Amino acid sequence: MPTFHIHPDVWLLFGTILALYFVGIRRHLLATGEATPPRRQRLFTLGVGILWLASSWPLHDLAERYLYSAHMTQHMLFTLIAAPLLIAGVPVWLYRELLRPRAVRTVFRFFTRPLVALIVFNTVLVFTHWPAVVAASVQSEPLHFVLHVAVVGSALAMWWPVMSPLPEMPPLPPPGQMMYLFLQSLVPTIPAS
Repeated sequence: MPTFHIHPDVWLLFGTILALYFVGIRRHLLATGEATPPRRQRLFTLGVGILWLASSWPLHDLAERYLYSAHMTQHMLFTLIAAPLLIAGVPVWLYRELLRPRAVRTVFRFFTRPLVALIVFNTVLVFTHWPAVVAASVQSEPLHFVLHVAVVGSALAMWWPVMSPLPEMPPLPPPGQMMYLFLQSLVPTIPAS
């Protein structure tokens, strides 16, 4: 087991994200009287907590220096648990606020289209598990961070066609979701093998 130490950058990043979230929902409540449901708050907090757990001691240290299985656990926490929790935890009004700038909305719509999200997520998945990229990432903390941001960002885009809460950007119908998720399961067999 690696020696215990705190990763201050991880604590600062996720503490800031949580603080901004709770300040935002408080301001929204004061401005409109509309409360964010406690369930959404718990889901978002849990999603950030999972990101923190996967990015901090001991899992981060095990993944970076000792065990590839810890690295895979870390990425599964990012993509299969944290990303859907984060999507489910953000209130609709906050999505609309974040997507208000036309350029942001256009880019977001593009990357969350089912085919684009499928290609981007699986490309990121294969690229981040390429042996040379893995070796480089354990030598460079900034590169490691950028790769983790890419993994989480692509996972958020990947889950959007299944979980979108926005009527103006609806999720796929259930049969489409089943096919989409089935297709998502094909490429991960490459790095797994």
